[in-house]
Amino acid sequence: MLYWLASYPRSGNTFFRRIVEQCYGLVTWDKYIVPSETDPNYPLLRSLETIITSPQPVLVKTHEPPGDDNFPAIYLLRDGRDALVSYTHFVLTLDKPPKGEITPVLFHNTLRDLLLEERSPFRSWAENVLAWTSRPGVVVVRYEELVQNPGPVVEGALRAIGCPATRIKDVIPTFEQLKKKEPLIFRRGLPGCWRDEFPPDLLPLFWERNGYAMERFGYGWEETRRAA
Repeated sequence: MLYWLASYPRSGNTFFRRIVEQCYGLVTWDKYIVPSETDPNYPLLRSLETIITSPQPVLVKTHEPPGDDNFPAIYLLRDGRDALVSYTHFVLTLDKPPKGEITPVLFHNTLRDLLLEERSPFRSWAENVLAWTSRPGVVVVRYEELVQNPGPVVEGALRAIGCPATRIKDVIPTFEQLKKKEPLIFRRGLPGCWRDEFPPDLLPLFWERNGYAMERFGYGWEETRRAA
């Protein structure tokens, strides 16, 4: 059985997955990574079709807008300013690392390019958020609440989508513990880190392209304007 775990890039998807894997023993799949044939879950994870037809629940990570299906979904919502900062770091360290040093100018220009990208399969932050949150059967989990109180937030979300999951471990892995194991995936994780990393001159552009969705979910322009 397929359950979507959707988000704009760098919005807590992997953090959520590691919790359900370790504390509930659930299988999760990153649809952007081809599973190895040596993976014990390979027979289940060969394709979306095998997941859909299996009675075993699988949380499937996606960053793309929703399709025409009606599978239950959890959507992880993170402040777009934080998500864009983290996404820029991801691009420069893992996706398209430069040959030389990551300079402030390179960081600035990469973030600007992500803001202006018209052909991204993930769409803009606002388009991604609004597409998923307007879809029926979606449970929205705010990143800020997830990192503050991960146990109850994860359990509540799983129950809300009807995912059959039994807690097998009480201890929730912390962000810092996960960072030690996967330092390239887990970076800062702090809500509001955009304040000292988002280039101030790009904040008006960010708001121009994403402000309507930011306001809808309570992320205010006034703080952005002060930072700019």
